[in-house]
Amino acid sequence: TLMLGRNALTEFPAALTNWTHLQSLVLAHNRLQSIAPVTAASFPALHDIDVSYNCLSCDTVETVLSRVPAVTCAAASQHECAPASSSSSAAPSS
Repeated sequence: TLMLGRNALTEFPAALTNWTHLQSLVLAHNRLQSIAPVTAASFPALHDIDVSYNCLSCDTVETVLSRVPAVTCAAASQHECAPASSSSSAAPSS
């Protein structure tokens, strides 16, 4: 398991594509707009991924997850796209 949540990441860490044995990846509560590098070829052992509370569209998440059929648990709801300068971790109000 690699936990990279709450790190204000704006881009998917390219170096992670070499982690072929990674089984669980937590990227929640960041500023990601794309998770395109996540593919079955780059993450053959990946089973769980949490990309909730990022700036990802549902279409983006579904497209990427369809390329990684081994993923059995994916958290991808709740999009949080407040200004990057905000240090608050609270979800935006409706």
